[in-house]
Amino acid sequence: MSWVLALDRAVQAWFVSLPGSAALDGTMLALSGFGYRGIGFVLFALIPALRWGRLSVMGAWRVVLAVLLTVMLVDHVLKPAVARPRPFTQPGVARVVGPPTQGYAFPSGHAAASVAGAYALSLLWRSRRRAWWTLAVLVCVSRVYLGVHYPLDVIGGALVGWACAYFATAGTKPIPPPIPVPTAVAAR
Repeated sequence: MSWVLALDRAVQAWFVSLPGSAALDGTMLALSGFGYRGIGFVLFALIPALRWGRLSVMGAWRVVLAVLLTVMLVDHVLKPAVARPRPFTQPGVARVVGPPTQGYAFPSGHAAASVAGAYALSLLWRSRRRAWWTLAVLVCVSRVYLGVHYPLDVIGGALVGWACAYFATAGTKPIPPPIPVPTAVAAR
């Protein structure tokens, strides 16, 4: 197990040793903000809910439920139980981009909420699932880049988010968008 933790620290050290730029730092901070408590994913769930009606409102509720369950489990059960310190609290950290995050590191709440949001949102808005998963992965990477998490924190968070979303959505099948009724048929 010690070699896994050593590799974890080495990968995190490599990320924070990358030369930063204002554009990349700003992008990573924005991605991290999007993933905070899954808020970005929840907001995106409202779009089909407003466009497609009742069935999509039920789908949007599943996104909210998946993210809420994940945040509660991570913040109130797992982080206090594991109590892993943040990387920047250890000696030798090259940099932290943005304000240092408070609290414990494992599992990453941003990663967990983003994966939960991507999973549930993929059921709601299947045609955009690549975008949701790309956003979730970028949020995960941003947490290590910003210097506030180790890679294992992010991997652990992603697994927790996936499990919570699977549970919250009860393994349901994707919701198809409603079939538009041709105007000639609707006029009858």
